[in-house]
Amino acid sequence: MRIIRFVGKFLGVSLALLVIVAAATFAVANRSWVTVNLWPFDPLPVPLGATVLGAFGLGLIAGAALMSLSRLRARWRARRSERRAAALEKAAARKDAEARTPSAGGALAAPRARPALSNE
Repeated sequence: MRIIRFVGKFLGVSLALLVIVAAATFAVANRSWVTVNLWPFDPLPVPLGATVLGAFGLGLIAGAALMSLSRLRARWRARRSERRAAALEKAAARKDAEARTPSAGGALAAPRARPALSNE
């Protein structure tokens, strides 16, 4: 299990480093200026690499935010389920304890008498 975690972390770090190196190479290779027009602002000259990497970064942030919202929902549901399970276990233990305690007279309650059967 530890080996699988190590391999997974290693692959994740390797992939992240590969993306960073590719992004840096892209930004250095595309230094030409482009004009970005955003509605409320004046046109802004920005390097092409910065424009593409900025869009990539915004998409990454938006995706991470959406994923964290789904994780928060899953955590909330898990905690709620844990609380319900704990409450049910507590109720079951209480019922079990009530069933094992003797009645008020100090002895176990006598079984109820069965009605007599008649052959008439």
